[in-house]
Amino acid sequence: MPQLPDKLLEEYTEIYTLIDPKNDGYIDAPKLFKALHTVGFEPTEAEVMDIIDAVDVNKSEKIEFVELVDMMLSRDQPTLTDKELRDAFCLFDADEDGIISADDAKPIFSRQEIVTFSYKEINDIIAVADYNKDGLVTMEDFITAVKRV
Repeated sequence: MPQLPDKLLEEYTEIYTLIDPKNDGYIDAPKLFKALHTVGFEPTEAEVMDIIDAVDVNKSEKIEFVELVDMMLSRDQPTLTDKELRDAFCLFDADEDGIISADDAKPIFSRQEIVTFSYKEINDIIAVADYNKDGLVTMEDFITAVKRV
């Protein structure tokens, strides 16, 4: 793994921990499926396996931390438009009050069918984008968090 600035290593570790909350040391298909559904994607099981195959250098059918870091460093991700980011925010802000709370996010996180999220897990996810640590995510927080990933 290449030498990374502490801030970037911390961000990648935080992302990995969110996807692997039990700290098993790997991301398998169910965990990746859950994470992708959490952020609004609806991949098929075959698409999830394609993602794992593309990142899984050692062919273990799991993504280890080093493989995630390598993928993050090598990706060439298209930039989302401000409208796309606002639309994504609105998916979570069902009551249209301009903030995302755990109560707003719970129905979105519970839509996926493999594993459901507890309120603690949802609050942990919200904490990543909650820059003023009030337990809520504003549209500005959301856009900043998405752009930094």
